[in-house]
Amino acid sequence: MRNQSTSSLHFQRKISEFCNVRIAPVASKRALENIRPYLISLIIHRKMPPMRNGRIDWQAVADACGIEDEMTAELKKNLRSGLEAIVRWLGKERPAEDDRPAVERPTTKTKTAAGSAKTMAARPTSSAATAAIEREQTRAKPGAQPRPIEEFPKPLFDWTEEPEGFQQALIYHMRRHGDTYWHLHRAIVREEDAFDHKTLLSWTKGTKVPRSIESLDVLSRIERRYRLMRVHRDPFEPIMCVLEADSPLAEYRKITDEILKRMPDEDRYPRAAAESVRSFLMLRLGLHLGLRQKNLRQMLVCPRGHFPTSERRLEDMKRGEIRWSDRDRGWEVLVPANAFKNANSSFFGSKPFRLVLPDLLDLYKYLNAYIERHRGVLLAGADDPGTLFVKTVKANSRDAAYNQTTFYEAWRLTIQRYGIYNPYTGRGAIKGLLPHGPHNVRDVLATHILKQTGSYEQASYAIQDTAEMVASHYGRFLPQDKAALAAKILNQVWEAA
Repeated sequence: MRNQSTSSLHFQRKISEFCNVRIAPVASKRALENIRPYLISLIIHRKMPPMRNGRIDWQAVADACGIEDEMTAELKKNLRSGLEAIVRWLGKERPAEDDRPAVERPTTKTKTAAGSAKTMAARPTSSAATAAIEREQTRAKPGAQPRPIEEFPKPLFDWTEEPEGFQQALIYHMRRHGDTYWHLHRAIVREEDAFDHKTLLSWTKGTKVPRSIESLDVLSRIERRYRLMRVHRDPFEPIMCVLEADSPLAEYRKITDEILKRMPDEDRYPRAAAESVRSFLMLRLGLHLGLRQKNLRQMLVCPRGHFPTSERRLEDMKRGEIRWSDRDRGWEVLVPANAFKNANSSFFGSKPFRLVLPDLLDLYKYLNAYIERHRGVLLAGADDPGTLFVKTVKANSRDAAYNQTTFYEAWRLTIQRYGIYNPYTGRGAIKGLLPHGPHNVRDVLATHILKQTGSYEQASYAIQDTAEMVASHYGRFLPQDKAALAAKILNQVWEAA
């Protein structure tokens, strides 16, 4: 890392204050924590913001900050001021040699025609080719040069905080070392690795945590780079009290019971009632379907009495749909195979996922009410994105579609409001539960079936995956006394007699 001048340190403080004043009011806390170190890193390393055709390349900025879904027009407007200020500061402070490596150009001397002819004749063809190659190799690439990789970057500030969870700890230490997720990926991933930078981005967003052997290996490199103590926490920690129960599904279902218990009066509080029904259906459909967050979030809805979307059209959109089935007299969920992350898995065999939802514990009652009434209350006249789940549209936000971050936050808020037991109020369904996102529902389903059957294959059916994946992720929850498990299943026959 280059030495920091007084001017550089002063300007870093000004940009940090700029973020507090101009960025914080129009961006989420996570986006602010990503944007601030990115802007400061431009100052520290004296790098120009990414440009395209003489203008700021907003896609490159969003990628570098990991805020693709949050780059609103208002955020661009405010962020532009900061980037332009950095460009002006660099123009004054950055010496020319910092931009790119100097390339010595050969001096041209005037020679007579005869002298030139002699020189051309005397110079071998191979020398001319070699000189051309050398010129090509030394030619500097246009645009800002990539930030150099340091094996152990020096922290920008002291370690004074102890973040609660994995996501917060990762973001905090990336900020301490001036790393964006893109630069961190370049620094720790080797050429032979198949680790995608979007996975690292999902860690910073909190939508995923390291689970596979490859991910845990990458995490250990991050810990080594930042010279830490252990950053990683058990991905099952937020729901461990559920997974350790004899019936994880029955334990987690208590949250939906709590939502119904505290359901507001629809006539007096229509919006609050609509939000409660939406929370109820998010969890119930998550527990019935076992879909990943993306598939649940993007699932379209076809109201009863309307023509459903064709399977070919759903394949083109890579989305599923919930629609009424006259043949089965129930609500059917159809998701084309290519909409799934593991579309090439042997589980699908190029066939779509199809499931008729069971009419159990008032599921259809609330699903019908949501589609017919509550969903319209949440839209409040805004453009309908066509998805089953829509955000609460307010005066300052007319976009009703969920993105990855907002859907995760909605789920997490539901868990905080209805799932986590509060000893002071007596509210909340489960003692020991911690905030978490929709991905953990798949953990509940796989663990429940594994505990009840001892079968990796049957557990894989619940989450549309393979037995090998279930064995690698959930093997520790397999019942130790398999003989007792078999006896339990056989004893059901005698108990029914």
